[in-house]
Amino acid sequence: FSRIDNASKVALLALCRTLCGWDFPWLDAQVPNPHLSRMGALTLPRPDFLRRWHALVERRGPERWHVPFARACDLA
Repeated sequence: FSRIDNASKVALLALCRTLCGWDFPWLDAQVPNPHLSRMGALTLPRPDFLRRWHALVERRGPERWHVPFARACDLA
């Protein structure tokens, strides 16, 4: 919950920008909904999702997972 309208959209954008900077090609939102669709989310058929997931699961993640929120927002 937030005191400011659309704060969840800003948080999702900051997360996506951070993941993009770490060369993560996508985020699994799991449950399609109109809110995510308006922000550009796509629904993948299960075979496509699994194929893409198997290709990514072997990749290394970043050495450090902590990114200051202000820096993530600067990427927006």
